[in-house]
Amino acid sequence: MVKAESASRPRRFGSWVRSDLAVGPALIAPAVILVGVFVLWPIARAVYLTFFDYSFLADRSAFIGLTNYLEWARDPRMWHSLWISVKFFMLYVPTSMAIALLIAVLIDRLANAHFASIYRTIFYFPVVLPAAIVFQMWIWIYEPTLGFMTLTGEAVGADTSLNWLGEPRTALGALAIMNVWRHLGETVIFFLIGLANIPKENLEAARLDGASEVKIVTRIIIPLLAPMIFLVFVLRLKVLELVAEPLFMTQGGPIGSTMTYGLQAYELFHQEDRIGYANTWFVLMAGLAVAAAAFAGKRMRQFQN
Repeated sequence: MVKAESASRPRRFGSWVRSDLAVGPALIAPAVILVGVFVLWPIARAVYLTFFDYSFLADRSAFIGLTNYLEWARDPRMWHSLWISVKFFMLYVPTSMAIALLIAVLIDRLANAHFASIYRTIFYFPVVLPAAIVFQMWIWIYEPTLGFMTLTGEAVGADTSLNWLGEPRTALGALAIMNVWRHLGETVIFFLIGLANIPKENLEAARLDGASEVKIVTRIIIPLLAPMIFLVFVLRLKVLELVAEPLFMTQGGPIGSTMTYGLQAYELFHQEDRIGYANTWFVLMAGLAVAAAAFAGKRMRQFQN
């Protein structure tokens, strides 16, 4: 009887705590292992290689300390490509965010949920297209003889002699236009999520008080969307290391007008086989992106206050 009573007695609180402490680490262990193997280890390896003159093909690995960092600061290719990337960022990000905000506000005001869903799908469709298809499609659009831009210019009587991807003054802007179209739907979805969290009563009260639609957007919607705008800004910082678009569409030309920071580092890695030096470029750009995100976050908090 004593054994039966002890067997049916509930476990004490301490035993439950010990059990939970054992189960918790076991549940998060797979995620920790994945992050360690596919995120932390590659980052640590990349930083480690920046201190070496490492070449895969030449089978060379010599410790050189901070030499790669000093060369990076003195390299004219770095300053040129960094300026190209900053110009691309300024062309692409503000334009994309402004257009996406306008579209998101218009979709959010649709009374018919079915139509709103259709428009969301239409604008998000380019996001899911394979990159190679998008790049080839826009090469055809920019084709200087029979491309869509040329034929459209002829139809409206505009100058059709412009070679969008073949002239230094237009090539970078052409890549920015393509990226705006390609990623617009993603930004629209982010802004729609933010708009869904804005109380409609605030907007209706502003309209009853006689506020114009422009003031509603600038004085109510944009301040309340500041966290989402900041998120989109941080996500778009990755274009500072843009590689695929100029590599596929312009190969960095014409005359280096689309030789972005990321493409220059890519060529250092794959063509010159200077793997340690190329890693220095990527590590320092990551540091610059983190600094830019921190600065933007500080300004956002000041704007909200």
